[in-house]
Amino acid sequence: MIDRLLKLTPFRLQLITLAVVRTVVNTFHRMVYPLLPVLARGMGVSLEAFSHALALRALFYGASPLVSWISDRYGRRTGLAAGLGLMTAGLLLVSFRPSFSSFVVALILAGLGKSVMDPAIYAFLVDRVPYHRRGRVVAIVELGWSFSFLIGVPLAGLLAARFGWVAPFPILAGLLLINLILIWRVFPGRQPDKTPVALRMSDLIRPLRYRPVWIALSVGLLASLANEVVNITFGTWLEQSFQLRIAALGAVALVIGTSELLGESLVAGISDRIGSYRSVGIGLILNSVCALLLPVLAYRLEGALIGLFLFYLTFEYLIVCSISILGETLPDSRASLFGWNVTGHAGGKALAALMVPLAFQGGIVGVVVTVVAANTAALFLLNWLKLPR
Repeated sequence: MIDRLLKLTPFRLQLITLAVVRTVVNTFHRMVYPLLPVLARGMGVSLEAFSHALALRALFYGASPLVSWISDRYGRRTGLAAGLGLMTAGLLLVSFRPSFSSFVVALILAGLGKSVMDPAIYAFLVDRVPYHRRGRVVAIVELGWSFSFLIGVPLAGLLAARFGWVAPFPILAGLLLINLILIWRVFPGRQPDKTPVALRMSDLIRPLRYRPVWIALSVGLLASLANEVVNITFGTWLEQSFQLRIAALGAVALVIGTSELLGESLVAGISDRIGSYRSVGIGLILNSVCALLLPVLAYRLEGALIGLFLFYLTFEYLIVCSISILGETLPDSRASLFGWNVTGHAGGKALAALMVPLAFQGGIVGVVVTVVAANTAALFLLNWLKLPR
């Protein structure tokens, strides 16, 4: 049956596979946010220590330029497989030796794994899809981001509530092994007409020589900083404000996942019509407005969930649109370029993790001030971005 599907619709099957892979990978990446208070208590650590662990993950995720060349040299399939292998190793470690130190190692391996895998995915997409049609295709693959909150994180919350905080880790490890087999079966290897070239430091830093690249990367860094501040704090905020239990915290992910799914649907439906550049600017403005609504709506749980729904919807819209823009800043070095993009986003996440203890002292208002400041700076930089023809 797989051979028949490969013969009829190879690219569509590859897109579906990527969406499934990203669903599982992002479940591990994202479940730490709503389940943060539960995981921290289970490991016996504070919010500050947990935030530092997340900053460490972001630091290794930011090493992408040093490893993203793998998919340029050895093929997109090799990059995908290498990333999945690292993540699987980390999950297995926590499964067999559950502790905070093992969890930190798993975060590091997950960061390295995504630093290889994400640039390979985006480079694969922009290799095959022209710019004017890219928004819809990227949105399809990005469904794995929203599905992780719609399906993966709620299930992880139920497992943790019933069997303990370790329970989701062996399940995710098994799913990643299955995904690794799918990747190797569905994706082609390196094209035979392309000869690997020696890795040179000049190739790694080449994207940084261009002003449009710097601006696009800075916009991504600031947007990720704004989003990560909310990511890290919303689980603790909801638990403290509304006394939510572990299963309820996992169920909150359904609301966020639904909003992101709608955001990706908006990208697929309208971003190619109004343009990705304009879409990013609109997304930054609306995301700031939604952040300002959080303290206003948070007098009841329903209002808080509506505010989070709108916040994540607008962020997902702008971040998916930004992928299309970045792919055109330096078309002949896309894997390395997306590697630096990973570094930019990781830098924003690391800065956010370090800022959270201070920002959260002011409660949700302190978080909102940080979000609006970062988005405003990103919008200012976006006005200076000019794409090459």
